[in-house]
Order: sequence, then structure tokens, then C-alpha cells
Amino acid sequence: MVEIQKSEHKGLSESTVVLSLSLGAIGNRKRVDPHSEIIQTEVDRDFLSVSKALFDAPELEALYRYQRDLKQKVRDLSVPSFMRGGLFLVKIEAVEVLDQKLSAASEEFSGLVKAFADVVEQRKQESKEKLGPAFDEQDFPSYHKVMSAFQIKWNWFALSTPSSLGKISRAFFEHEAKKAEEAFRGAVEHSEALLLSEAKKVVGHMIDRLTPDFSGKPKVFRNSITENLKEFLDSCPFRSLTSNAELEEQFEKMKKLMDGVSPGDLRKIDKLREDVKGGFEQVKASLDNIVVEGAGRFLEVDQ
Repeated sequence: MVEIQKSEHKGLSESTVVLSLSLGAIGNRKRVDPHSEIIQTEVDRDFLSVSKALFDAPELEALYRYQRDLKQKVRDLSVPSFMRGGLFLVKIEAVEVLDQKLSAASEEFSGLVKAFADVVEQRKQESKEKLGPAFDEQDFPSYHKVMSAFQIKWNWFALSTPSSLGKISRAFFEHEAKKAEEAFRGAVEHSEALLLSEAKKVVGHMIDRLTPDFSGKPKVFRNSITENLKEFLDSCPFRSLTSNAELEEQFEKMKKLMDGVSPGDLRKIDKLREDVKGGFEQVKASLDNIVVEGAGRFLEVDQ
């Protein structure tokens, strides 16, 4: 278990690393030539784009779902940022926890891969019957292709200004170091603004589910709502690059509101539901009043 130590403002290279996550897979759709005789249409074929599904296989869907869920778990333990292409900004304190989760996931995932590989020939024959003249043997992967294609790989990279730049010129090195420091300040603004945005969404969803519908009846309140809230609150210390007292105060209020409260209680006890709803409305009002420098600028970016 990694103990989180709050520290003073550090440079980006001292407080974070970059995780590169690669999730290998096979596709489940293939393009069909719109000029093929198997397509009967009166539409100009040059204006058509046609594809076919290869498998209707629960084993394959389980693999896709596992990778999607894993990526979300990594995102939940990463600093909110606009990194793309499987890159995640991770606080040093979260590295050990995240690496252990990835190692466990890789082992578990290999069993799911074999489960699909073991039935891939059977699923191919089922697809052959369904696809008819659109079936093409070359579109389908073999056992060995499945085993090699589905992978979970990751690497860790440090952020720093290479000291070798100093050999070019001292002024150039100092210029690049200053740019790195400015990038860190921007990353702090990014992370705080996005974390605030996520907090507002979580709180808004909680209030919505605790608010009666138009007829006055309680809405469906699933266990996953409180589970997701707990996961969000537990992950927050791993995801903030610097201490924000106002945000942390609201996170603590949310924890106290849910302390000892079960989803079943919220479904059955009207008074408790109203009290918890009122508490989250107060949290929402406080979050709405928190101003993060640069928040408006960064939150407008399409995620």
C-alpha cells in the first residue's frame, strides 16, 4: 500500500511521470466493396460505405469490455490532463499502486484472451453461416493471431529537461528549463480545472438520482452510484498536482455525507434521502463558487 505524502509545490519532473499504455486487439469489422454483387441497391455505389461484423462472440466482447474498463481505471488514478494516444500523467505516489493493478490485469486478461482463442474457429463457422456470400476466410484471425494480437503493455517515462542541452549553450538550457516550469504551471491549472469539473458531474448526478421524478416518485438509485462516488473520492489524492484546500474541503464533506449510508438506506428512508440530497446541494453550491485559475480556458477544450 502506497502512503500518499502531501508535499510542497514541485516541478513537473519531480512530482509526476508519464505512463504509456498500449492495448492490442483485433478489429471486428471489415469493409465490404460497395461494387460487390452481393449488395443489392439502387443507390450510386460510389456514395456507399459498407462494412460487416466478423464475430457475434461474447468472448470477444468480454475482451473489448475489459480493455475499456482498464483504461478507465488508469484514468481514475491519473492526473486529469489532455494527453492523448495512451499517455497518462501520473503522480509519483500513484505509480506503485497503478503498476500493481496493471500487472494483475495483464495476468487476468491473458485468461480471457485464451478463452476467445479456444473458440475462435467455432465462432468463425457461426459467422460463415450468417454472412453467407459476404464471408471471406482471410478476414478471420487464427488461434495464434488472437493470442498475439490481444495485449496489455505499458512503460514509464520520466519528464525532464535533458542536461545534455547545456552542451549547446547555457542560455538555451535555461530557456528550455523555464519552458518546462511554465508547462508545469499549465498542467496544474489543467488538473485542478478538470478535477473540479469531474467533481461537479459526480455531485450533479447524485442530486439528480436523489430528486423525485415529475410524479413525485423516487428515481431508481443503483448501488453503482455510491460505488462510483467512493472510487472518485478515494482517487482524488492521486490526481491533484497541488493541494487545493477548497476542493479538499468539499471532498471531505461528501465523504461525511455518505459515511455509514448504504444505497438500500437511500432507497428506503425518505428523510435520509432528503438530508443527503440537501447536503450535496450545499456541496454543489460551494463547488460552483470555486474558481480555478485558467479553468474557463481549459474546460472549453473538447475532451
